[in-house]
Amino acid sequence: MSRFECPRCGAGVRPNDIQCGRCGEVLREKEAQGEYGEAPKITLESVFSQRETSVRLNDSEYVTVSRMRKLLERREQDLLRREKELNDRENELLGSLEEIENDTLALEKTMEQLQNEEASLTEKEKALRERECDLEQISNTLSQWKQVMTRFDMVKEGDELTPGDLEKLLQIQENFQQVLDKERDRLKLELKEALSDEMENLALKEEQFRVTESELMKKTIELRNMIRDRALEGQRKEEDLSDQKQIDELKQEAFSEIDKQIGIGIQGEVNGELIPTHIERLDRILKGGIPRGHVILVNGSVGSMKSSLAYHILHHCAAKQGIRGMYFSLEQNRASIIRQMERLGLSRDESRENLILVDMVDLRKAMAGEEGDWRSILMRYVENVKKAKDFDIFVLDSLESFKAMSEFVFSREDLAELFEWFRDMEITTFLVSEKSPQELLESSQGELYLSDGAIELLMHENRDKVQRWIRIPKMRSVDIDPRYFSFLFDGRTFQLHLPLASTFE
Repeated sequence: MSRFECPRCGAGVRPNDIQCGRCGEVLREKEAQGEYGEAPKITLESVFSQRETSVRLNDSEYVTVSRMRKLLERREQDLLRREKELNDRENELLGSLEEIENDTLALEKTMEQLQNEEASLTEKEKALRERECDLEQISNTLSQWKQVMTRFDMVKEGDELTPGDLEKLLQIQENFQQVLDKERDRLKLELKEALSDEMENLALKEEQFRVTESELMKKTIELRNMIRDRALEGQRKEEDLSDQKQIDELKQEAFSEIDKQIGIGIQGEVNGELIPTHIERLDRILKGGIPRGHVILVNGSVGSMKSSLAYHILHHCAAKQGIRGMYFSLEQNRASIIRQMERLGLSRDESRENLILVDMVDLRKAMAGEEGDWRSILMRYVENVKKAKDFDIFVLDSLESFKAMSEFVFSREDLAELFEWFRDMEITTFLVSEKSPQELLESSQGELYLSDGAIELLMHENRDKVQRWIRIPKMRSVDIDPRYFSFLFDGRTFQLHLPLASTFE
């Protein structure tokens, strides 16, 4: 054995080494430090600067620090590459989604043009029929006149109509008939040519419509396949993504249970007028708006903008249509609500004349000295305001705060009586609720079942991004679209965008 080898493992060592760098064997006793001596400093850089520094894992397994470093660097590079691929795929999906939405808008415009041209064509066909009827009447009249003239012997005073005069008269009539037939043929040809151009344009646009629809379907299928592939790849991600997958599965189960128990809407005709939300795509989903007299539940977590949505509907109905409404907040004061809504562009001055804004301070001042619990006092106050100003829309923010005002346990029967009270007042009511869809399903009071409709708002936070979603799971007397739509505020108004089919699958 060489003088500079480890007696245990035979690895080469330096003359001044105290311990074998491979097996950890102590080669010689460490020199004692002086009373004021300092231990040598060991930094990560000094360890990594060595060419081969071994770490003992157990009695028979060793690994060098340089190898560990290479493995970590390789792992880091793999993760960075993976992240870049996922970001590229996400950008690709967003681009495809934007293309599909643009194609959909173009398709809607084309359909609108087709409908307008079809209406124009119908009007021209109607005019053609009317002209043909007029010509037919003239022809019938002339035919009758011709028959009469051929059989009638016209006699003047003292003179008879000579055969030459009669022949000349018949010739004039025949010439007139020829002119009439020629004019009728000319009008028919003119209308036929005009209608022919319209029909060709209509056929061309129908063909363009079919091509656009086919391309849209192809892009939709490609997008769904890409989303499915990404979902499959997501199953192979790191463990930090597994929790999100479980959350999505729980959401899907909850939403399926909602559809199973309360349905996705009832088809039928709406009796009475509609209250528009003044959000274009939401009104299309609701086939024009919310039926008057309905009691609507607006539920969602904190920050999902459910109060802002309810106030938005109330504000625009008051400012644009003159529909009087009342917003009753049991949690915020009036000044705070005004500041919050003005940041959303909902100026108080625009709706002041037709929008009544009330908080608990106003209630205490107006109903001072009244007997009973706060729940009954609030209901009497709303009745008094209804008699004085006759509002049509009412927002209660929130339902949970109203229940807490009762001196007794708020039962299902109490909730049913409250909903019937709103209906008897003949007002459209929005009840803001903090409960999630799952909590509403499990609630013993049955808010979802007792209400006429529901608007669900969801919020999902992913690192530095916040996504909001909106859905109409129930609306009596309206054939609704129950899918989820992305829900955002663009600085001026709320916007809904086409849903991703696989978002919650």
